[in-house]
Amino acid sequence: MYDTAFVTIYEKQKLKVYSYVLNKTKDPTLAEDITSETFVKFLKGLQENRDILAYAAAWLYRVASNLIIDQYRCAYYSKTTSESEEL
Repeated sequence: MYDTAFVTIYEKQKLKVYSYVLNKTKDPTLAEDITSETFVKFLKGLQENRDILAYAAAWLYRVASNLIIDQYRCAYYSKTTSESEEL
């Protein structure tokens, strides 16, 4: 039952989530990676909490948003770390 629900949501939301991520990152490869990681997390979340089907779209956008923030945070810390090592 949840396999078909996942496939349905994936087919409905994959382009929307990808477009959202691409708009924020401006990097198609990164957008693909974040989009796929978003759906992996959704599948894991679905296995743990079936109630997320009721608000799947909101959940997907929140996860994608958090992954984008994490990406920028990692890039920032990598940059500041490499700059401090140069000093």
